[in-house]
Amino acid sequence: MLRLKGRHAKAKVLIVLKTKAFYDSEPCLKELSCAIDKKIPVIPIVLEENLPDKQDQWKKLTDQDSEVMIAKVQEHLGKINGIPDAGTLLTVPEALDEILEEIKKHVPFMEKAVASAAPDPVAALALRYAIGSSVFMKRSNGAETLAYVKEYDAEMALYTVEIETLGSGQTQKCHDKDLRAANVGLIEGLIGSARAALLTFQADNSRHHA
Repeated sequence: MLRLKGRHAKAKVLIVLKTKAFYDSEPCLKELSCAIDKKIPVIPIVLEENLPDKQDQWKKLTDQDSEVMIAKVQEHLGKINGIPDAGTLLTVPEALDEILEEIKKHVPFMEKAVASAAPDPVAALALRYAIGSSVFMKRSNGAETLAYVKEYDAEMALYTVEIETLGSGQTQKCHDKDLRAANVGLIEGLIGSARAALLTFQADNSRHHA
């Protein structure tokens, strides 16, 4: 709520994940109501099917203030198309691109350069990808995965990259030939990570039902 209406609030957009739990959460209702009052753009993303009808949304909240918020939120969401139009994000992963385009309308992209310690002049000549930069790493099966450069061993000419998301703890060493510049901003990086997670989920789900 501080990001929405605090003294230092800077929220540019509110992303709503539409699930059954969302329509049972009082904090979610209050956050969405606040965003509407502050005229913060809302992007609804459908994550589950068979969501509750209007009469069953936040049905445990029966006080007058809640009823007013529910009516306001339902009216607002009724004017916005969810993403995707049909199905859910888990069944239509290409909807991630549509989400990214919607976010771009409201959030200015700014690629933050990550400064590293002054490198050795010889090593700097060989360092093609800066520490902290985003890259695509080629896996043994030919597929590419989003990664972030953590370290560079000039003597061995090996990069250490963190796979999929910053802070994931999944690191791998690879050569220059296995990398290419991603040139993505923070949100594109998150979308790329989400896409990878969705594809993994679908593959695991397929094996489970095979």
